[in-house]
Amino acid sequence: MANEAIINAAGAAYKPVQGQYDISGFVNGVAAVAQGLVARQKLVGARESSADKLYLKTDNKIIQDKVLNIKEQYKNFNITEKEYQDAIVQIKNDIIKVDKINGILVEKNKEKLALNANPTEENWFLGIKDGSLTDGSMLKVYSSSEFEFMRTNYYDTFFEYDSDGILKGLTPTGEMVPLDQLEAISEKMPTKKLKKEFNNEISSWQIKSFGTGTETRWASSRDEFIKKIMVDLFDNGGNKNVMYTSLIDNNLGFDLTNSKNETQNFNWHDWYLDPKNKALTTDQKAEYDRILLGYDEEVRERAKGIVLTQVMDGDKGLINDVKRYLTEMADYKKPLPKEEQTDYVIGSEFKPMKNAETKKLYGAQNLINLMKKGKLGSNVSSRHLPNIYIGETDGKYAFYKRNFDSNKQDEQLTEFFSNTETDIANTMKMIGPVLGLNTTKELFELDNFLINKGYLTVE
Repeated sequence: MANEAIINAAGAAYKPVQGQYDISGFVNGVAAVAQGLVARQKLVGARESSADKLYLKTDNKIIQDKVLNIKEQYKNFNITEKEYQDAIVQIKNDIIKVDKINGILVEKNKEKLALNANPTEENWFLGIKDGSLTDGSMLKVYSSSEFEFMRTNYYDTFFEYDSDGILKGLTPTGEMVPLDQLEAISEKMPTKKLKKEFNNEISSWQIKSFGTGTETRWASSRDEFIKKIMVDLFDNGGNKNVMYTSLIDNNLGFDLTNSKNETQNFNWHDWYLDPKNKALTTDQKAEYDRILLGYDEEVRERAKGIVLTQVMDGDKGLINDVKRYLTEMADYKKPLPKEEQTDYVIGSEFKPMKNAETKKLYGAQNLINLMKKGKLGSNVSSRHLPNIYIGETDGKYAFYKRNFDSNKQDEQLTEFFSNTETDIANTMKMIGPVLGLNTTKELFELDNFLINKGYLTVE
């Protein structure tokens, strides 16, 4: 069986190079483990007829022999009837425990082990699935006993009853432990199902959009998004299996689109191992990428899972890194601020805006100047106001908009005013909105225009 000794040995292959460390031994070791796991998984998968296949058998020889031994002792009056009944009950309980562990393993197989699964445990699981650890895995031991029937003994390599009559099973690290511990090991193996809630939260964040100027709403949603994952799902690292699976087993990452309609992929593997986050140096990352590039995609992804798990386990600041990663995802959705308005100071140096709307003010002023010279009527206009003119009625004046429909009168745009500075000033104060100047910038410009021309004064 593969075990973590190869990983530890690979890690020991680190050697100083110009003040850094050569990680080629570590990466090659991990890749070899990953390659073995992937190859074995393919062989097991090809043989499986059903995801519900039984992995641990309750009719194994160890349990059978235990039953026969108890019956034989009872027949020979070596134990009482109560002792016999208690022993049978214990065996039945053992069978129930084995069945329970088997049920857990069946579910694990349906849900599929995550990329952050311990490679030793995964190899153990594959050994159970293909039967190499359980089916006929017996040791034949010979002795020189004077009794012929005792010279040959068979021992199951997966189950055994100890001297106290406790049924034990083989762990991924080769130890024999009570079935309760074996159940705990089986239950703890992470599957892809553990990332479901995290993926739902990310999916919800992906589709959220925040319009220009909605910083307050975004900030509230951002805080809730980070809290939901860090506290509710990850328990600030306390829920390790969920946190590791959510981060490591999403190897494609998540695409987020910001308020500028730009899209960026957020991938924990690439983010965490980026030299700027100090998990690896630039040279180490380049060597890591170079080595993994020599393997096919399945092996690369499995190796990435092993590497990430190893590095994360040794990272004392991991929780801060995870929070920074989520914060960057949240901040990427930050909306654009409202367009800041230029602070116009009334009476400041006159700098007319160069757009069609404010140029109309010049057109209105030109018409006023023509009016003072006696040039009036629909045939007198300004190039900035080609369809506007000033007309006279009984010594009073008004701005008009020419109507090209002969059946309709021209539209009067202002009230009548006299040819006096006061009336002209009052009319010019109102002319901006009449001509279509409505934005804040345009109205500020209107004030500056009127001040510059003497229609308004600054107190």
